[in-house]
Amino acid sequence: MSEKREDLKWKEFCSTSSAAEVKKKSRSVKIRPDWDRIKIRVMFDVLRLKFAIPELREKLLATGDQELIEGNDWNDTFWGVDKNTGVGRNFLGRILMHIRQEIRDNMQPVK
Repeated sequence: MSEKREDLKWKEFCSTSSAAEVKKKSRSVKIRPDWDRIKIRVMFDVLRLKFAIPELREKLLATGDQELIEGNDWNDTFWGVDKNTGVGRNFLGRILMHIRQEIRDNMQPVK
């Protein structure tokens, strides 16, 4: 959410507030003009950092070869799939599966 604006006050708010507060307020902020062009790259960058944490990386790897779907009931058909309609592009799930494969590809063989 903090990347949706380049405003330092917004970034500070995001870093010092709860996820619920940030999500609520993010609906009313003016989003940076290039957001649609960069949001997938931003999500890749954030998730690569997240899954560099060993415990989280292991949880992602534990999903095996399962298809990952970000199911939701708030009609987010870009990042996920609407549970009520089954419609969605599921970019979050697709990015997670891509990162899972990157991790596998970069794992050192156990000796």
